Amino acid sequence: TPIVETIAKETWRAPWAFTLTGARAYCTTGSSDGTAMFDVKQGGASVFGVTKLTIDESELSSATAVAQPEIVDGEIADDAIVTFDVVLPGTGVTGVKIVLYGTRAI
Repeated sequence: TPIVETIAKETWRAPWAFTLTGARAYCTTGSSDGTAMFDVKQGGASVFGVTKLTIDESELSSATAVAQPEIVDGEIADDAIVTFDVVLPGTGVTGVKIVLYGTRAI
């Protein structure tokens, strides 16, 4: 089923404190019209600045996106509630997975 615009589409609890160093989004079917855009939030506040995580039209990964996400608040607290929002669904996008990269706090 194609994705739709949704706040807190998925919710996850951080298993430990870490510093977010990167994020990627992947999909099974790319958008046939428009960019798909995603946000990652901790406690309701975006970890990104103006530039969110995007998958460009007809692409399957954010790795090739023209605009790469800007992490402005990458300190994720231990046991923090992390949510994943669909900001723009694109057209026909399916099977989205978001991967967070980071360094565990000591």
